[in-house]
Amino acid sequence: QRYWQYASNLIARTTGDLVDWRAGTIKASLGAEAYWWQYEGKRPYDIAPALVTLMGGRDNLSRDILFSKQGRRTDAVFSELVVPVLSRKWRPLPVEALDLNLSARHESANDSKSALTTAAAAKLTVNRDVSFRAAYTEGFFPPEQSSLFLSDFGFATTISNNFTFVDPRRGNLSVTAPLTNTAGPNPDLKPETSVSES
Repeated sequence: QRYWQYASNLIARTTGDLVDWRAGTIKASLGAEAYWWQYEGKRPYDIAPALVTLMGGRDNLSRDILFSKQGRRTDAVFSELVVPVLSRKWRPLPVEALDLNLSARHESANDSKSALTTAAAAKLTVNRDVSFRAAYTEGFFPPEQSSLFLSDFGFATTISNNFTFVDPRRGNLSVTAPLTNTAGPNPDLKPETSVSES
């Protein structure tokens, strides 16, 4: 069995002072990222007869040598803003500091949908020993390529069987019911999203 996996990541980011105001300097950061991932594999194709049946027959499978090739490119742009609201430089309230951190990221993969995620955090420093922090974060994760499609078969395999069981609540009546299982990749999978508050 032979396989190759390639990954490249390119990030560009610039950070600097945006503006000075009464509580301090507002800092900003802008950046872009590109990520390439590719997998290739070759191996002698040998599969158990039971799995051949599960996948819909030998005609649905590769012959002799199995060759897998999958790839994904992800592009993203992001920004971050750090804002001092209160500080020793300007504090009308009896606290040491209050800082806000705001960020956003737009990400798109060539085989799934794109998404805009945001994050916000606030830190209140009462004194040198006591501080409080609150944060809100959104997450985005595209489905794995193996969940979207496979090189061997690009469709879902469905198996239906009838199962008989005894229902004790119906006087041990014997009941037969169909059970259908579907296995395989799903090209219609949507990216996972999340929200975290702390």
